[in-house]
Amino acid sequence: MGNVIQMKPRPVITRREASKSFPVFIASLKQADEVQITEMGKVRSLYTKEIAAKIRELFRALGIKKVKVAKGKGTGSCYIHVDYPSGPFLMCSDYNEQFHANEADPGVQEARWADKTLKRIILTAFPDLDDRSDSMTDYFDFVFTIGTYSESDGIRTVG
Repeated sequence: MGNVIQMKPRPVITRREASKSFPVFIASLKQADEVQITEMGKVRSLYTKEIAAKIRELFRALGIKKVKVAKGKGTGSCYIHVDYPSGPFLMCSDYNEQFHANEADPGVQEARWADKTLKRIILTAFPDLDDRSDSMTDYFDFVFTIGTYSESDGIRTVG
C-alpha cells in the first residue's frame, strides 16, 4: 500500500434564511430614515436602563419595528444592546470550519446599511452617546452595540 493523501473538503456555501421579521424591520427603517430627526438632549449621565428606555422611545416615535433594546446582562453592565432580526445571507465555511458572511451578498449589504442607519439615528438624537474608546490605550467608553438576533436559533451577532 502506498501513502494515502487526505484531501481537505471544499468550502461549503449555505444560504441562511432571513427571520420572518427582517422585511418588516427593513421597511420600517427605510421609512424612518427619511424623517428629519432632531436632537433629544444629553442622556449619557443617566442610568443605563433609562438610556435604553429613551432609545426605545425614539424608535417607537419613528415607527421602527422589530428592534430589541436592552441593557446588557449582569449586575455591573453599563452598555446597551440594540438588536434587529437577522437577514438572509450566504454563509461560506473555510477549511477550518469557520463560517463567514459573503460581503457581496445583498442580505449582508442590507444588514450593514441597517447597522449604519440605526447608529446614525441614535447619534443624531443623542449625540453624547458617541463611542469615546481609544484602542491605542485600551480605554473603552461606549454605550451601545448594534447586532442581529435570530428568532430560530437565538444566536446574537454583533456587526
